[in-house]
Order: sequence, then C-alpha cells, then structure tokens
Amino acid sequence: AIGATPIDFSRKLDCCGFHAVYPAHDSVMQMTGSINKDAATEGADCVVTPCPLCQMQLDMFQKEAKEVVGGGKD
Repeated sequence: AIGATPIDFSRKLDCCGFHAVYPAHDSVMQMTGSINKDAATEGADCVVTPCPLCQMQLDMFQKEAKEVVGGGKD
C-alpha cells in the first residue's frame, strides 16, 4: 500500500532493550545499535515496528548506539 519492500535481517526479532535502558545502558546501546546496523547492512532504509517502545528506543538512541557498534544509517 505504501510501496515499501520488506527487508529480512537476522536481528529482526531481537529485543531492543528499552525496559533496561537505565540500569544497563551500555548493554542496551549495544543491542539497539546491533539491530539498526544489521537492518542497514541488509539494505533497509528504516526500521518499522508495531511496538511503540521499540520505535522510540531505536529512534531516540540511534546516534548513540551507532557510536557503540559503528555503521548503520542516521
């Protein structure tokens, strides 16, 4: 309906770590960065999720998580 093409990537079902961002910040940045980097490596232009917490986590901490794992898209 919107003209998008789904991209399959290995971390598509991984937890983003939103629930643990404050007590385990470094680990969560690794998790978030890995999801974004994997999606970008496979050619995704964006990540869409039905979970509002994942959407917020993957977007809000994108820059910081990218610095942790390197790569990915802005």
